[in-house]
Amino acid sequence: MRPQSIFNLKKDPPRPRQETQTQELLYCKQFILGPGFIDVMPGWRHLDLGHDLKLSVNPELEIEQVARADKKLTAIGNLLDSLAPEKSNQEIIAELIDGADDIDALTRATGHYGGRWILMASFGDRKYIFNDALGLRQIFYSDPRITGALWVVSQPGLAEKFLHLEMDEEAEKFLDSYNARTRVEFRWPVDTTAFRGLTHLLPNRYLDLNTGLRHRHWPYAPIGTMTTKDAEAFLEQRMSNLMRAAAARYPLAMGITAGIDSRLVMAMYKDISDKIDFLTVRQGQMPDDHPDITIPEKLCEQLGLKRVVVKAKPSMSADFAKLFKDNVYMATDIYGQDAEAILNKLHREKATVTGSGGEMGQCFFRNRVARNKYNGPLSAEELAKIQNHAGEPFAIKHIQTWLDEAGNRHDVKLMDLFYWEHSHGNWLAMTQAQFDIAWREIFTPYNCRDVLQAFLSVDEKDRIRPHLTLYKNLIARSWPELLDQPINPHKAHIYSTKTKIIRFFSNNYKRARKLLTGK
Repeated sequence: MRPQSIFNLKKDPPRPRQETQTQELLYCKQFILGPGFIDVMPGWRHLDLGHDLKLSVNPELEIEQVARADKKLTAIGNLLDSLAPEKSNQEIIAELIDGADDIDALTRATGHYGGRWILMASFGDRKYIFNDALGLRQIFYSDPRITGALWVVSQPGLAEKFLHLEMDEEAEKFLDSYNARTRVEFRWPVDTTAFRGLTHLLPNRYLDLNTGLRHRHWPYAPIGTMTTKDAEAFLEQRMSNLMRAAAARYPLAMGITAGIDSRLVMAMYKDISDKIDFLTVRQGQMPDDHPDITIPEKLCEQLGLKRVVVKAKPSMSADFAKLFKDNVYMATDIYGQDAEAILNKLHREKATVTGSGGEMGQCFFRNRVARNKYNGPLSAEELAKIQNHAGEPFAIKHIQTWLDEAGNRHDVKLMDLFYWEHSHGNWLAMTQAQFDIAWREIFTPYNCRDVLQAFLSVDEKDRIRPHLTLYKNLIARSWPELLDQPINPHKAHIYSTKTKIIRFFSNNYKRARKLLTGK
């Protein structure tokens, strides 16, 4: 029997900028889920999902629901199919509910989907919620002992204002630490938040809405190995399909820099490049001759591509600054300048595609620890230090909990998993939440579990800096002219012989001392 669509709630299209009041952008594309409806803002929709789940949702956020017999699946956001880019959200969740009879089968079935999404599933009286591979559409959930019932919100500011949560004392001390106060791009350690009783659901987990307990669902088996050649063919197909799927949903603008990650995403667009605006953001304090500006300019001119330049000012306007800070808890000033410039230039008429997440395959933390440490065990203290939380009891305590819960990682390296869940599921996810105020939607083709597994399954020597063989081979297969311009020439010194020697002595102090002194 074909699943029945309960409702098909499309987002409201954004109004033209001249008709949009700034205040209407507050809490854009956000939601609150719980046992009752909450009047967040005028115009928000109230949807009864059944099983005592009430969803209060911003009118721009996509919602689909499909049910059959005692199964029901609700999608928030956009799912993109890396095998069939023409499929809609409704077609995708209909297939998912047809093929899954429990939460384990459902989570495993989502491996080939990209996009930025949340799925809420019920099987009989059992209810669950989980999100996309990198956790870019975020889930924060409350402790029922503090809030009286389980609530789920899209960012902590909603919990502070509408659930009346108080600051956690340990978190407050952590915020007052030197490391936290001096970080330009602050991030909370693993699943922590500023508020007592509010937890961040990191990627690769689902939340049991009956018990309030989280469970890891990935990795559920070894990811194995893949030759570089096989990975190239696999990734070219999957990533290009994800880009076609995004282009079928929205008019797109793609941000490009001098880096390898956006260059690879650009290569995946070759067949439809004439339909996309390629975007360069000149940040407020960026010189006009910065490679992130000049190299995209040369590439677009060489290839005859449409290029849009957005010039951010050194600071936000007063009205926008208040909106930006109110919209997402602890929003970052440097992103606010860019978001305001993008909003004023493009008026939220387009979705954007970024190269975010490309670092996942590059052993990003390799330069911060010795090779044997990267591939071997690490303590909570060492992981805290890597993330500039050295000696902070709050960070060490919660990272230790993360380590204890990591359990059987099969053949996924601890540092790759930590970078995936702590950096991308935390810092990157909150960054994208801040930019929702400027874009209709945000995509990255790296945000797909099958894609990420493929990168991680290739021999490290073919995907780490400075050579990045897998990445460059993928570009050469799809659009070789993109390699005519250098990759991050301003960062070449990072991989110089001098830097490597310094790094060796720093990461291998005892070994280096023995080599030099014989002791």
